[in-house]
Amino acid sequence: MKKSYRQIPENIKRDIRKCNDKPFVVYAVRKLRKGSKLPNIPGLVIGNDPIEEFSFLPDASTGTWARRNIYGWEIVLKNEPMVTKTFTHESPNFGDWSLGSHEVSQEREVYQRVLFPGHASTIKVTELNRDGEYVTIGLELERTFDSIPSDTREFLFALNVFQESVGSSAVRPTDTTIDSYISSLQIDWEILPIGERDEVIRQIHNRLNPSPKEAKEIDERLDLLLSLRPRDLITGSSGFARYVGARYGDKLVAFENIRYGNALYIMFDDWERLSRMSRIQLMNSDEKFERIVHRQGWEIAAQAVIKEYKPYH
Repeated sequence: MKKSYRQIPENIKRDIRKCNDKPFVVYAVRKLRKGSKLPNIPGLVIGNDPIEEFSFLPDASTGTWARRNIYGWEIVLKNEPMVTKTFTHESPNFGDWSLGSHEVSQEREVYQRVLFPGHASTIKVTELNRDGEYVTIGLELERTFDSIPSDTREFLFALNVFQESVGSSAVRPTDTTIDSYISSLQIDWEILPIGERDEVIRQIHNRLNPSPKEAKEIDERLDLLLSLRPRDLITGSSGFARYVGARYGDKLVAFENIRYGNALYIMFDDWERLSRMSRIQLMNSDEKFERIVHRQGWEIAAQAVIKEYKPYH
């Protein structure tokens, strides 16, 4: 889980562009098993009872950004010229307080500082859906942005407060609810040519902005897909779905959603349409595909399927 950003990530910039100059908010969607908790969200327990909508102020113990959100912070401008500052303190006359006191002033060269007040930004929690043992919740920073100013520090601060507490973040326009916005999105596919392995990995990381755990899994799984000599690679995003995979022909594609990456999907026809279906929709359909769960031996199974169908696609 990435806790903060030094600059606005590319996937967030793409989300903002998709808002078409409308006001937007930072949000996230989390799918949790019943009985689980999110440690930085006090009072949230995923149980059998519906979750009533509530808001919380991230606790200062969460981390640097939550602490700054409450108490503010300052920046020491070490690259700027130092300035002269006068410090005054009370001193006893002739070293004896019984004889009275007087003020003593001293001048010193100090660094300039900029003080930033805390924002006290809160996060709203809403239940979106229940599916068996899983509950999907929406989280939203209760602050609206009309645009990102040329000085991005204000937005980056808000984004980091949210990212630190929730562990993931995206952007959506304020005139749609979380669930309706996600359902309206289509996957934004990008095709990457095959090149040097490290450069390919770097490009995919830049596009998908994975967590350290996701990045490790992507690297390992792409190594297998690359060993089977694909025509090109694909990446895509839609809401919180993050897809990565390989094309071996016009119709033969192997890919997975790295947010819920427990299986590799190999599709043989109309893969762009099928990839927009949920796992449940896909499993209950008559569509032709192979689903290979990432358990021991999955690499051998994936290789066998791709090698079998590759000559015909």
